[in-house]
Amino acid sequence: MNGSRALAGAIVLASLLPLEACFGRGSNAIDSFTERQREEINVVVENQNFYDATIYAIGEGSGRSRLGQVGSNTSKSFELPGRPRSVRFEIRLQAANPFTTYAVTVNPGETLRLTVAADVAMSTIAR
Repeated sequence: MNGSRALAGAIVLASLLPLEACFGRGSNAIDSFTERQREEINVVVENQNFYDATIYAIGEGSGRSRLGQVGSNTSKSFELPGRPRSVRFEIRLQAANPFTTYAVTVNPGETLRLTVAADVAMSTIAR
């Protein structure tokens, strides 16, 4: 009976070892997640226009990337792809010419706020 208990205990212990490898030592996994969050550049888009807006990011050295679509009179958050030093935004509305903002410098961990105005040429970027 003691032999079978020892064997069962060894089997349970052996089955738990792979879990430690998958989940790390706890604080290391959390630290890398926290570090990645600090490096992300977030963009909050507030669309005050009556048309849906498709937003593109044009990063210095990283090209043009589609962030996504923001419905009329709504807000949506996006993560900026890559790690550009500066970025411009192209705003495309249905039934209007595209508008490109001025370039702003960005730093890891920063959040930019892009407001798409009713008159798209009056759109602004804030930190």
